[in-house]
Amino acid sequence: MNIICRDEELDKFDQIMRSSKAELVALVGRRRVGKTFLVRNYFKDNMVFEFSGIFKEGLPIHMIEFGKAIANGFYGGANIKPPKNWFDAFSMVQKALDEKKSKKKKVIFLDEVPWMGSSNSRFKSAFGNFWNTWASKRNDVIVIISGSSTSWIYNEVFNDVGGLFQRVTRKMYIEPFTLQETEKFFEYKKLALNRHAILELYLILGGIPFYLDLIEKGESPTQAIDRLFFKAKAELKSEFDELFKSLFGNSDVHKEIVMSLSQCNGGLTRSELLEQLNIVSSGNFSNLMDELEKCGFITSYVPFGKKNRDKKYKLSDPFTLFFLRFVKDKASRNSWEKIVKTQEFKSWSGIAFENTCFLHTDQIKEKLKIGGIISDVSSWYSKGNDTMHGSQIDMLIDRNDNVINLVEIKYYNNKIILTKQIFDEIKSKIASFQFFTKTRKSIFPILISPHGVHENQYSLGFIQNSVGIDDLFVNL
Repeated sequence: MNIICRDEELDKFDQIMRSSKAELVALVGRRRVGKTFLVRNYFKDNMVFEFSGIFKEGLPIHMIEFGKAIANGFYGGANIKPPKNWFDAFSMVQKALDEKKSKKKKVIFLDEVPWMGSSNSRFKSAFGNFWNTWASKRNDVIVIISGSSTSWIYNEVFNDVGGLFQRVTRKMYIEPFTLQETEKFFEYKKLALNRHAILELYLILGGIPFYLDLIEKGESPTQAIDRLFFKAKAELKSEFDELFKSLFGNSDVHKEIVMSLSQCNGGLTRSELLEQLNIVSSGNFSNLMDELEKCGFITSYVPFGKKNRDKKYKLSDPFTLFFLRFVKDKASRNSWEKIVKTQEFKSWSGIAFENTCFLHTDQIKEKLKIGGIISDVSSWYSKGNDTMHGSQIDMLIDRNDNVINLVEIKYYNNKIILTKQIFDEIKSKIASFQFFTKTRKSIFPILISPHGVHENQYSLGFIQNSVGIDDLFVNL
């Protein structure tokens, strides 16, 4: 399968192959995002050794399997004595490569390194020694490490104060596909889906290539989601638990955090989350939040006009948002076709579309022609007081050119008609926002809806700009 939708990553790989020095490359990104696929397919002609960590296995099993990988990679599958420890293992790699006389670039790929280093097995010390004493001196060697536990790589490799301190030469975060990349991916698969159908799938699966690759020819989004989540032996029905177990090991608290966040669309502060979970504040809790954020499940933001201590956390992974709402502990549900006709679906789809818009703020700024203006994107909420009613604003773009875009996000299947009720609601939000924030900036109302806005007496002269589905699919 060809590599598509990864132009930036391929450019970086090209640079690495042209490099005149040894390269230690670290790839991070959410599980199922395609890290292993990228490395194997781009470097296949230069790959001399590959080994992947084994989930929940200690040193003995790793050594047995590492020995097999050495035998298969360098000695035609001959029986060899497995290494005793990680120092011994990397010495065997070094010896095998020293015997290779070719000047061709040699790629060593160590996948799922957190599983190698999680059992107090001295993996990190041995790997650091291998890099510092041998690999870093070879201009024909490229070492690539990868893992879905992004937080482990950040903490144990990027922030290491020992042998790996500042040793990584290239850090690459592999992002989920955007809507435009998802469209391109489906075109490559020859799936005849229009943009609204692609958006429907994106609200549920996000831009995760592994999930998107499960969509089959001739399926509508409804048929695909039924098959993947609600039919007997559905392929993704157990994905949530497997995902969290593989990333975090003892994942119960991680799951409790995301389940709490899934109940609050605007997000929760640290103190609110601790109260909901009945957990005492600690450094360990901070580590849990950091792990979830670095692995791409949650995002944090500081609400407009607030301090960093008021930072809020939101569940932002589309798959997790969907799964917790409609699949987990919902054994009685067996038809997505029926669910999409309910009020619950209507409520969720608005939240999911808002989340997708936050994942495409660069495309929104491009439509508004403010891509070159420094700006902060956030949300805003006030419960109000005796003088002024409270309000909630979906998205705020606070710009350095003395303007604030107040963005209203609506998920409709047709072009939205700005009724007097919606007009009055937005005017009321503006009044509340100006009253409580005391901002002196100009307020530009913006409306985002998949199929745009029908111009009428309420929209003309009031809505300063609108963003539609085609604008979210722009390639930047």
